[in-house]
Amino acid sequence: MAKILITEDEIMIAMDLKLMLTERGHNVIGIAGEATEAFNLVLECKPDLIFMDINLRGKIDGIAIAQNIRKSSDVPIVFCSAYSSRKSIDEALSIATTRFITKPFSDNAIGYVLDKVL
Repeated sequence: MAKILITEDEIMIAMDLKLMLTERGHNVIGIAGEATEAFNLVLECKPDLIFMDINLRGKIDGIAIAQNIRKSSDVPIVFCSAYSSRKSIDEALSIATTRFITKPFSDNAIGYVLDKVL
């Protein structure tokens, strides 16, 4: 199954997402709470998919780091965020091969996205 990186600053949300993904047979290769850590894990672990929160710890948000990741990798990115203004959704979706789901997300939403992206 897929190697998946979770970029999420709320550890409980990250752990819930990890459980949903591992129950579907996927390998969560890391959880990053801030942008630089996420970028380094992408380079080091070469995930098949990234679940990315928009709001992260530190100065760089998920959209900005996703743009940087896209410059060095074609890994698909799924944004998972409770912050769902039209502007942030449009910015997220402007990055190639991205999807957007809002929190709280259901197991069905995760399954749907996985079917579409992988």
